[in-house]
Amino acid sequence: MKNVMGNYLMRNTLYFLWNIQFFF
Repeated sequence: MKNVMGNYLMRNTLYFLWNIQFFF
């Protein structure tokens, strides 16, 4: 369960960074 939560946070962070790079 902890591994799934960490994977979700990592993917969410990468998606957030990708959005920032896309807009700016």
